[in-house]
Amino acid sequence: MTTGNELSITTWPQARISPPWRDRGTWVQLVVQLILFGAGISVDFGVNFADDSLWSDVLRNIGYVLVFVALIVQRYSARRGIPITAVGLVLVGISGTGTMLLAYGIVVYEAWYISAYQRRFRIWLALLAGGSLASIAMFVVRYPNGVETLDAWPQMAGMSALALVSIALGWQLGLGTRRRVRDVSELAARAELAALAERTRIAREMHDIIAHSLTAIIAQSDGGRYAARKDPAQAVTALETIGGTGREALVQMRQLLSVLREDDSRALDVAPGLTGIPSLVASAERDGLRVDFRQQGEPRAVGESAGLAIYRIVQEGLTNILKHAGRTDALVVFEWHAREMEIRIDNAPGDGLVDSAEIDGDGRGLSGIAERARVLGGSASWGESQEYRGGFTVKVRLAI
Repeated sequence: MTTGNELSITTWPQARISPPWRDRGTWVQLVVQLILFGAGISVDFGVNFADDSLWSDVLRNIGYVLVFVALIVQRYSARRGIPITAVGLVLVGISGTGTMLLAYGIVVYEAWYISAYQRRFRIWLALLAGGSLASIAMFVVRYPNGVETLDAWPQMAGMSALALVSIALGWQLGLGTRRRVRDVSELAARAELAALAERTRIAREMHDIIAHSLTAIIAQSDGGRYAARKDPAQAVTALETIGGTGREALVQMRQLLSVLREDDSRALDVAPGLTGIPSLVASAERDGLRVDFRQQGEPRAVGESAGLAIYRIVQEGLTNILKHAGRTDALVVFEWHAREMEIRIDNAPGDGLVDSAEIDGDGRGLSGIAERARVLGGSASWGESQEYRGGFTVKVRLAI
């Protein structure tokens, strides 16, 4: 992941497969280098220099061997490859032998590579330009059969200008590659964050659906068990409610998980929203809650995502009441303001239907409410109720 506008230099700037012998690009580069280095060194051997010494040739060849190896190393580590390449080019420049055509091509390639994959590329480019000018000066001075003083300066100026222009061209091409690599990295980072956000959303939706359904099933099954002794008809009603709750949860789960499919069978049903609040309240009342639902201000239409968030917040609030306070009095209030709305869910004290230490004892329900509020630019808080003495309240502000 990138930080600011700075390119994130990876451990492997060009190669993407380990071990190296499994990277097809490494083999292609190796073949290309063998051809180019073979041609360049053959040209150097075909040129006779009057004052070349054996040590100059040895120094040049050692330098080219280092550069050859370093160019492969650079595919996997710019930090290691660039200094080795620099040492090899210095040895070639000090030798002062050969036509320098191969070294010239390597310099241009390194200008591109350094600009594309090295953080402190300006320092390396300055060293590359300075080393090239020094090598040109040594080459002109040692030119075969000597050069007149008046001719040496124009030759040196022309070769220096060509080298600097070539390095500048490589630099600009490298900056283009750098921008493309940065854009790809940022796209990959955004895609990763989007995938993480989607996984979190699916997990939150699954939690709300399952928690609400199971709590309702527990409430109905407990009520049906007691009712069966005195009123079998009421027990049948409780079982029907359990079946309906289970089927509704199954439909919502299928709708939620259908987004993971890559075919055309995704569920396109409208997600529950504000219009589903009355049925949600009615369902809670069937489970044993005594809910007073009020709206203050002028209600207005909201987007699908905001409507789903409001629905899930109320659903989670009522589910928490059933789990932790049981069949008790509850108050749900929507306060509509010009640029925001407030949801307040209060409940009277009571005995919970489930052991909070066994189910959702870590407060995932409340944290889910807070996450939904933050997504819509709002906030959530909870604490002692002002409506019911000894009760509990959840307050949510949404910027909608």
